[in-house]
Amino acid sequence: MKNTLIKILVLTLALLMAIGPLTASADAPYITYIYGYGQQALESPHAYVPYKIYESAKMEYGALKDAQDLYVDKNTNYVYIADTGNNRIVCLDENFNLRFVLDWFFSDMTIPVTAEDGIYEVDENGQLQYPIGEDGNGYYIYNDEGHAYVIRDAEGNRMFIEGFVLEVNVEALEELWASKNIDITQQLEDRLKEAYDSALSEAIQDAANAGNDFDEEAFELNEEEKALVRQTLIIEHLEEDEVPYDKVPTTFYPEDSKGRVLPLGTCATEVPQDFIDTYMPGWQVGDKPQPVIEKEDQRPVVMQYVDGFNKPQGLFVWDNGDIYVADTENMRLVVFDKEGNFKRIIQAPESDIFPAQFTYKPKALAVDGAGRLYVVASSANWGILSMTPDGEFESFLGAQKVRPRLFDLFTQLFMSEKKRRLLVKTVPTEYNNITIDEGGFMYATISSIADYTQQAYIWARDKSGDYSPVKKLSPSGVDVMKRFGSWPPSGEVDVEMGSAYVYGSSKFGASTIVDVALGPNDTWSILDQKRSRVFTYDEEGRCLFIFGCPGNQFGNFSKATAMAYQGELIVVLDAGNQSITTFKRTEYGDAIVQAITLHAERKYDESVAYWQDILKRNTNFEIAYVGIGKSLLRKEQNKEAMEQFKQAFDTENYSKAFKAYRKEVIEKYILLIPVAAVLIYFALKAFSKHVTKVNLKGQKEIRKRTLWEELMYGFHIIVHPFDGFWDMKHEKRGGVRGATVYILLTVLTFVFQSVGKGYIFDPYAAYSDVSIFSSVATIALPVLLWCTANWALTTLFDGEGSFKDIYMATGYSLVPLIMFLIPWTIASNFITLEEASLLNFFSTLAYVWTGLLLFLGSMVVHDYSFGKNILTVIGSIAGMGVVIFLVSLFMNLTTQIYNFIRSIVNEITYRM
Repeated sequence: MKNTLIKILVLTLALLMAIGPLTASADAPYITYIYGYGQQALESPHAYVPYKIYESAKMEYGALKDAQDLYVDKNTNYVYIADTGNNRIVCLDENFNLRFVLDWFFSDMTIPVTAEDGIYEVDENGQLQYPIGEDGNGYYIYNDEGHAYVIRDAEGNRMFIEGFVLEVNVEALEELWASKNIDITQQLEDRLKEAYDSALSEAIQDAANAGNDFDEEAFELNEEEKALVRQTLIIEHLEEDEVPYDKVPTTFYPEDSKGRVLPLGTCATEVPQDFIDTYMPGWQVGDKPQPVIEKEDQRPVVMQYVDGFNKPQGLFVWDNGDIYVADTENMRLVVFDKEGNFKRIIQAPESDIFPAQFTYKPKALAVDGAGRLYVVASSANWGILSMTPDGEFESFLGAQKVRPRLFDLFTQLFMSEKKRRLLVKTVPTEYNNITIDEGGFMYATISSIADYTQQAYIWARDKSGDYSPVKKLSPSGVDVMKRFGSWPPSGEVDVEMGSAYVYGSSKFGASTIVDVALGPNDTWSILDQKRSRVFTYDEEGRCLFIFGCPGNQFGNFSKATAMAYQGELIVVLDAGNQSITTFKRTEYGDAIVQAITLHAERKYDESVAYWQDILKRNTNFEIAYVGIGKSLLRKEQNKEAMEQFKQAFDTENYSKAFKAYRKEVIEKYILLIPVAAVLIYFALKAFSKHVTKVNLKGQKEIRKRTLWEELMYGFHIIVHPFDGFWDMKHEKRGGVRGATVYILLTVLTFVFQSVGKGYIFDPYAAYSDVSIFSSVATIALPVLLWCTANWALTTLFDGEGSFKDIYMATGYSLVPLIMFLIPWTIASNFITLEEASLLNFFSTLAYVWTGLLLFLGSMVVHDYSFGKNILTVIGSIAGMGVVIFLVSLFMNLTTQIYNFIRSIVNEITYRM
């Protein structure tokens, strides 16, 4: 009994150990978080959770291969996949069951026929005029590739369609011709030489037009060009009376009742089996069909043939269900109806503004309500191509800005013109994906912005969108995206650490945004392929939630390439795992959607219950505070609304609430305001009289000045700079003590400004560390550098001012900053956003006034002319830069020496 119990215990333990990994695999490390103002990610409840995964290898349509795009028709919830590696489009119904697969289709091909062919003529209406030739055996009309031809009799009747694959036929044909003493070797060499000379001449001309050097010795025909020459020559020798068809290993394809034929030049082994079963019942591929006689009756030579895709990357489904496919490598768009029937081909657009090297390879597209096309093409860094419904080019929209590095611009100053031309130019980055909303606004993504540029944009909290990886473009190409959140919508914020240890990603650097999808009520999501994460935002650019994680477990991705909304589900295409994962909205997600819906409908009071429920689950949810604040604002609870908007860093709505609250306070203390204004007026007037009295007294007396007199003299200098700086130097009216006090007061002014600004001007003050040292350095270091650089330079250029004179002039020049910035800081607590421009005018005035005093002080103390002083000031500023560079270089060298000595000491210590 005891042994039996032990065995059961061991088996149970083994079973638990076996189940453990399975449970871990099923319950994957699926994460959800959000960013507030702080850079660190904050935990958040799940808004979406993994629901189902569809592994393509187990599905009816078979394994996907490098699938690049996924689109969900909002009217039917049908799912369309651009299966790029398999050259097909897969359509699934709303339950992810197969509807149809598009891997071939019938397409129209117009055979080029001109009078120069010596076969047919085409009149002005496009009608064929025939026969022309005298050869009763028939005429050959070739298509563009030279892969096949139509044989007609002397009456112009089509006999049959013949096609062949060159690689299959060459040896058999040569053997056959050898038995008949037919030798085309010399002719082939002559034709190849002619083709080489023609191609070489064209290549030389193209290089000359582009201003490039051309290496003639390295030029040669490629294999495709050689094959075409050889094939054309073979076709010319292929005559019915010379080579019997039943002896030529050529593949024949029949026509169906509508005159449709297989793709000309397609190898027999690549013929779709369903086509053979449909149009060739009982036939074996390679059998010779009986001639089909069909009277053309003077119609243009237009045929239908089986066509296919070549690396399709983009999809879009229009309002009427039409399916638009970006057939990338075939350089065209292909349109089908909602049942997958071919409708038309939109070929590459033409325009004089396209550069010579431009190759049209569409990889994403969108269609607006009027049928206009917006196409993202590879290597098109001028923006999104806007085209008419027929594919005629109109313009480029939304070109991305570029920012060349300062170092590159600096080094180019020392390069010759020839070397500058050889440099790789800084060009705009290209878009990589696009979608469009019902209003015709395009959401476009960019994944090629330099990491340092994109991250600088994020950390600067830039609202402009100049370097944003996602834009909302109007039909005219203007970025109209709102970016009111704590961080601009750009994906990951904490990229320096990459959330590597907290949130399971080992990736570093800015997000790689590869797709954008539109959700309910103007919400939208972007897909970060680098970290396999979905970031969702509201209409105003505030982050709602973030989820996703790289990996192979349920809910994770290996290589996410596309995403879309399917009702309440989010669908993500994983090209790495060849699967589709759906995510279902949770109760928390439902509350967010319901609250946003009521908020968009301006039903603020009704939305409060949802916002409060959300805040119980997630106190970091900024938008909830905004929603509650708007409800309070409608109830005229202005002070309470201000607190809510303050929690969300929403300065715009805070300003509205503050304006209403300020009105309440003014009405309450209306009688005190004029009294305070009168007291301030008389106080300033009395102080002005005292300053004038002290300075007038200083003009008449020649003695050592007191500190108070030195300080009062600063108010004389700022309004009489020429006399003031002259008397400061020659009449000893100013002093080092006074200048030093003004420098210290300026430092205190900046400290006061950093801690005392109104919320509207500094909504993130609670997250900012005020450092006394940095405030001192902000003023003291520039003053010291300016005085040192100016004194060193003017000593060489006959400057009359001493270091003391320069220091005093600099200190007294700072007086306007103290005069204006202190009242500015106080006033910033009492104004709204609309009034901020007026207040900022006085701030700008203070800096301009200070700069003018520095310039005039330098000119007076050194007794320079205006022009010479300009050169001296510019040189002083350059000298400040040199000093900073030398100090940085010295510190860097010192650090390296220290580290070197330390490593030697450590090495010796370890070896002892």
